[in-house]
Amino acid sequence: MISVLFVSGCDITITGDTVRELCGDNICQVGESCSCSDCSENEVCREKEDKDCDDLNVCTLDKYNENFDKCEYEAIVPCCGDNICEKSESCNLEIHETSCSEDCKLKCPTFIEVSEVICGENCRKVNGKFLVDDESYIEIELYNKGEEGSKVITGKFDCESEFRSIRIDYDSIFGVKFDDHFDNVQEKIRSLAEKSKNRYRLNFDLSEIEKDFEADCVVILDSSVFTETRSFKVLFKS
Repeated sequence: MISVLFVSGCDITITGDTVRELCGDNICQVGESCSCSDCSENEVCREKEDKDCDDLNVCTLDKYNENFDKCEYEAIVPCCGDNICEKSESCNLEIHETSCSEDCKLKCPTFIEVSEVICGENCRKVNGKFLVDDESYIEIELYNKGEEGSKVITGKFDCESEFRSIRIDYDSIFGVKFDDHFDNVQEKIRSLAEKSKNRYRLNFDLSEIEKDFEADCVVILDSSVFTETRSFKVLFKS
């Protein structure tokens, strides 16, 4: 809250010219108001300055009006804390945060941000393809920017090469085994909490690779509020 002291131009009027002549002589005299520096230490003026108009309400501008010797209060609108959910205080969809959670009880809904494909160990990106020459993986990061937890999130993959296809964990193409999971080897995310992250990982086991080959892969991440697809090529080297 903000406190403001209003002072009158003159407490006791003699004449305007006389008052102007009096103020500035370092003597607080009749005709000089509390706004004059001569009277800054005057007991009456100090009592007025010490007047406490604080109503402990963050949504009012607190003022002391010396003319009427009383406190005045002006409502601040909009104001976080007045139990009124203004439009400007609700969910900010750019940052996915409620501007004033005290007034607006509804939270920003789940909003999942999905990264591009990230190359893991023994993997590098060459000419738009992921080159893998030993045990490796790719990852995709999920981040819930909202203020509510998500529903169940699932992930699945589909990789094809030379008319061979794989969609099931630990099946293989030309000796390379595939398996996928989320953090902590979860088959699915039961709920991604607000402002939290998780990672989807697709693993490649090359311990029994038979030859060099290229695979076209698709990963689909799905929930009740979003579906995201990531497509990429992997070149496996024996």
